[in-house]
Amino acid sequence: MNRTKMPCCPLCNTNYHIGDAYGSKNPMLLVCGHDICRNCIKYLYKKNKQVICKVCQADSMIKCDDEISNIPMHYFIVGKIWYLLHNRQRKIYQDISNIRMTKVPSKSLIKTKENCQNCQKYAVFFCEQCDDVYCEDCSQEIHMESRIMSQHDLFKLDTTHLELLQASKCDLHLKINDFICITCKIELCPVCAVESHRHHEVYHLEKYNMSQVQRLNEYSLKGDILLKKLKHYRDVSTSLALSLVKY
Repeated sequence: MNRTKMPCCPLCNTNYHIGDAYGSKNPMLLVCGHDICRNCIKYLYKKNKQVICKVCQADSMIKCDDEISNIPMHYFIVGKIWYLLHNRQRKIYQDISNIRMTKVPSKSLIKTKENCQNCQKYAVFFCEQCDDVYCEDCSQEIHMESRIMSQHDLFKLDTTHLELLQASKCDLHLKINDFICITCKIELCPVCAVESHRHHEVYHLEKYNMSQVQRLNEYSLKGDILLKKLKHYRDVSTSLALSLVKY
């Protein structure tokens, strides 16, 4: 079985689901050691009054409907599914967290962020158009030299500024990439979003990232609930097996 492929039922070839401890697509453990989904067990018994393993053709020796409910869950496959889902969600989260770092950083990232690029004093402002950081005196002196320079956008160096430094820019229009095209899987500046990707699936990058993180949090919560159910089901199955051994 492929380690990266989601396990599936050998009979119906449908991926297993572990969202419900009593779900129809849960992986169940046959007496031969192979797996099959709960739905296929019910189907085989209803059709043939027996459950034959698809892999080894072994008879599971089920004699009545009540015995179907006593078939244990295949916890090895449950654990594998949980592991694959967890790793897949973690990869998505990492991609979202690093989405702004996939581009070549702007030159201000390569330079020292703490020192003014003109006099090497402690920097307190960042100019988006100059793509440099300045102390307060140099910032006023440089940006008052001309009318054009005076119209530059200056930002106080704080946590908001760090995000501006890390934001990737469009190589064509030299504007910050504030959008993401899901169709092309690339970041876009506002001009590219309107001119070249207007008919594509485009979202505002910050809102898209927040929605993806919220989605992952919901999956994580559902996973915790499911894990508690599976642990409870395992404990019940273990207790039932021990009681049967005593008798």
